[in-house]
Amino acid sequence: MKPIRYLIAIVVGLAILAYAPRTEADDPPASTVALMEMSLEELMNIEVTIVSKRVQPLFESPAAAYVITAEDIRRAGARSIPEALRMVPGLHVAQTSSSQWVVTSRGFSHVFSNKLLVLIDGRSVYTPLFAGVHWDVQDLFIEDVERIEVVRGPGATLWGANAVNGVINIVTTRAEDSQGTLVSLEGSSENRATGAIRHGGEMSPSAHYRVYAKGLDHDRLVDSPGDDESADWNLASGGFRIDMATERGDDLTFQGNLYSGDIGLSSTVDFAIGDVSRSIAWQEDVTGGNFLTRWTRRLTPRSGMTLQMYYDRTERRRTNSPENRDVIDLDAQHDFRLSDRQMLVWGVGYRYIHDRVVGNSGVFVTPESRNDQLFSAFVQDEIAAVQDHLYITVGSKFEHNDYTGFELQPSARLMWTPADHHAAWAAASRAVRTPSRVDHNFEVDIMEFSGAGGMLNTVTLLGNPEFESEVMHAYELGFGVQPAERFVANVTAFYNDYSNVSTIEMNGPFLDMSGAQPKMIVPLAFYNNAAGVTYGIELDARWSPTDAWTLGGGYTEFEMNMSGDLEGMATIDRASEGDTPGRQLHLRSFFDVHARMALDTALYYVGELTGRSTPSYLRTDVRLGWSPSPIADLGVGVRNLFDDRHLEYVSTDDVSVAHEIKRTFFGEVNWHF
Repeated sequence: MKPIRYLIAIVVGLAILAYAPRTEADDPPASTVALMEMSLEELMNIEVTIVSKRVQPLFESPAAAYVITAEDIRRAGARSIPEALRMVPGLHVAQTSSSQWVVTSRGFSHVFSNKLLVLIDGRSVYTPLFAGVHWDVQDLFIEDVERIEVVRGPGATLWGANAVNGVINIVTTRAEDSQGTLVSLEGSSENRATGAIRHGGEMSPSAHYRVYAKGLDHDRLVDSPGDDESADWNLASGGFRIDMATERGDDLTFQGNLYSGDIGLSSTVDFAIGDVSRSIAWQEDVTGGNFLTRWTRRLTPRSGMTLQMYYDRTERRRTNSPENRDVIDLDAQHDFRLSDRQMLVWGVGYRYIHDRVVGNSGVFVTPESRNDQLFSAFVQDEIAAVQDHLYITVGSKFEHNDYTGFELQPSARLMWTPADHHAAWAAASRAVRTPSRVDHNFEVDIMEFSGAGGMLNTVTLLGNPEFESEVMHAYELGFGVQPAERFVANVTAFYNDYSNVSTIEMNGPFLDMSGAQPKMIVPLAFYNNAAGVTYGIELDARWSPTDAWTLGGGYTEFEMNMSGDLEGMATIDRASEGDTPGRQLHLRSFFDVHARMALDTALYYVGELTGRSTPSYLRTDVRLGWSPSPIADLGVGVRNLFDDRHLEYVSTDDVSVAHEIKRTFFGEVNWHF
């Protein structure tokens, strides 16, 4: 724990309160009230941008899209983005340590989930080092999240490579919707303390700002025998946002965030070659920040444009491979109506990445420093074949990266609305997961043992400069219906065909004479020799039997079959057949006891992970919320009510090293003034 960081955060917060002009904020923001009072029909028509990169009603989106609202997050008692994502049918969310989560869509569950693209306000947080997301530093001020848009299935036509099995876009509120001061505190038996303060003010009638500071101190989890894991999780963060509107109709956004903390990590990597595995525990000091600016203008009533730029800085000071990374991303988009029946959206992008990864202690990345560029363009055309009833959408992403060169990612979607409150859609898409630095440039000594004649043998995993992109062809069908004012349901069926899937293969041993003592190297390397299919069905529904009571939930059936020339090799993704639960169920109830008190419950069933020796589990969460005055919200609750602790994901077949999720009692206070 670093108390000085929390002291700085508190001082910054108090300075904000002392010197910032006050505004009237006794009542919740208008946008929050609107979300709380929405009918089911209005919720299904929430405008989203993740499906078409333009504003579009959710119910009219030809994709397996789902939206978590700010009210859903608050009433679920979620204090992190991964916890909120448990509500999405078809997503597999599993906590593996105090700071690490597995978050995947439609298979290939891993801490380094490399086929799911995650964005925050359109800014990618997918790391090009190992291909995945560092969830431990995506610690947003949760009250600033307006909604989380999720697409299960490919989104590469608009969002590019790595949006293979899904896309998540976390959308934060505009500054004018977070005015006044908010103090948020939480204490629990798992999180020792979480505290945050935010202040929003008015610069002019058309310009608003907000700033925040937050500190998090997360306790350790336990392993199966009940002992503490290696380390806990501490993070301090802060940021700002400014939104401005001009008389000419321009909309300008400036926002940025900084963070710093200490993260304890441990894992066991199993390469499925006999008993070849390596247990690793390490401490990471993390520091970073980002800045984003966006300019939107309506050029005419039929066309508009958006320009966006962001810069991201990442520093992770690991024991064995400290990493620094700078990313600059530029994006331009233009949409216009060619006619009353045709809408065209197109854009271009450029990304520059500079990194430096200094290897030691048997972990190396060669070269240590690398500069990469990504050039991209996309076009998507939506045509109303039958006005208000039948829409055809076709498009493609065109990208050039420094690993595999040119990549093409097309899609075609069909949307049919035969009657009011009925919608059916179908889609066919191609998406790729491009290589990461680890795939091409990695070298790690996994284990050492004595061989014949006492000679030292070292098993070494090597990157492969010839490693290619993993490819998926996806086919989807969906249907949504609202047969009554208080009931809405959606069902999606999918079939995904994968090729060039990552494998790890053993090459011929060789004698290394470069050191003081000769040793035999047993090399493993990344190749693209596996293939597979996944298929399944996803259902979600919401029903409001009364004005005071809303029920919701989702159900998923999933199957995965891997194939390929696998004899005599090890492969990470063959084990993926049992990495994702074949069945998941989620039920939740939001019940308003009266105007100022709510009782909210959630039930999660997650099926067995046969490839990870993880049994199925049932988790029940309960939260009681109370608003004693217009400026205060209180909440108490328990997570995992009926189970002292349970496993959610195991790194190897040895469950004794797995971390378990404990029953957690919590209390929270939000004070608006």
